Amino acid sequence: TKARSDTAGGQSGAAAPAAYSGQGVLGIMADILEPAPAYETAVEACLGEALQYILVEEQPSAIEAIDYLTATQSGRSGFVPISRIKPLSSDPKKHPAQDRLLINHITVKPPFEPVVQSMLGHVVVAADLSEALALWNRNGVAQAIVTQDGEVISSQGILLGGSRDKK
Repeated sequence: TKARSDTAGGQSGAAAPAAYSGQGVLGIMADILEPAPAYETAVEACLGEALQYILVEEQPSAIEAIDYLTATQSGRSGFVPISRIKPLSSDPKKHPAQDRLLINHITVKPPFEPVVQSMLGHVVVAADLSEALALWNRNGVAQAIVTQDGEVISSQGILLGGSRDKK
C-alpha cells in the first residue's frame, strides 16, 4: 500500500523496527494487510499512523522497545502486543452491518487477523460523505464510517476530511 512507503521519520519512531530488533518484534501493521486497491485510501484514513505501529508478541516486548526508544531518543511509536488484543464487543446487537464492513476488503496475513479485526472490525464503508452521515445518524452501535475517498466519521461523530495535499 501507499502507507508502506510513507514511513514517517522524526518523532514517529517508525524506523524503530530497523534500528531495534529486540525479542518479540514481529513487524509493522502496514506489512500485514493488503486492502483491495479501491479501499487503500479508506484503510489509510482509518488507521493513519497506526499503519506504522510495531507488532510485538507480548506486552514486555513493547515495554522493552519503548525503553529503547526513550534511551536512544529515537522518537515514539505505537506497539501492538498481539497476545493481548481485545476483541470488539461480543454482543451482536452492537456490531455494524456485516456486508458493509471495510475489513471485508482487506487481506490479512495470518496470524494477525485478531489485530486487524480489533482495529477495523467496527468500520463501515459508505460511497460518500452524505451516505456516511445518513448511516451514522441512524445507527445505534459504536462504529466508524469511512468513504472510499478517505473521509471518516468516528464512532463519536467526529468528521475528518479535506485535501491530503497542501498548497
